[in-house]
Amino acid sequence: GLVGVLRELHDELDAAVLAAYGLPATATTDDILAHLVQLNTQRTAEEAQGRVRWLRPAFQNPQNLLQKQELLPQEDQAPEADFDSENSLSAQEQSKPPQQPWPAQLPDQVRAVAAVLAASPAPLQLPAIEARFKGRGPWKKGLPTLLQTLEALGRAQAVQIDGVAAWRRP
Repeated sequence: GLVGVLRELHDELDAAVLAAYGLPATATTDDILAHLVQLNTQRTAEEAQGRVRWLRPAFQNPQNLLQKQELLPQEDQAPEADFDSENSLSAQEQSKPPQQPWPAQLPDQVRAVAAVLAASPAPLQLPAIEARFKGRGPWKKGLPTLLQTLEALGRAQAVQIDGVAAWRRP
């Protein structure tokens, strides 16, 4: 049921956080704490030398108060969708995506829609999400509720593009 989906999402999040810190998924609490202490010591030493690694300098240091700034390497960051370009969404919708069967069970539906959003480089409007599935019956009527559920779980983010709702991975 939904508890199983929630548990699976929690486990995926834990694994992703550990991977982001360069730790294996099997890391113990002691391993994690030792690694965090090491990272904090390294960060403190760098900041004492005036070296700050900003993730988002325009937000974190808007006045450019510190002289030495270093952006994190772009390859460490996920690509962001181009919301200012009308071509990103229309090109995405113009290409015919492969269809997959609509899952019968709710947990499988949640996983399938989350996977579609995660695989898309740009936000998808409802018709574009529907086009990725084939199935009989009124399954399309429940898709907006399913997307709201994914939003509540942090697996989808609603955005407005030219006044039309679209969804993307957060």
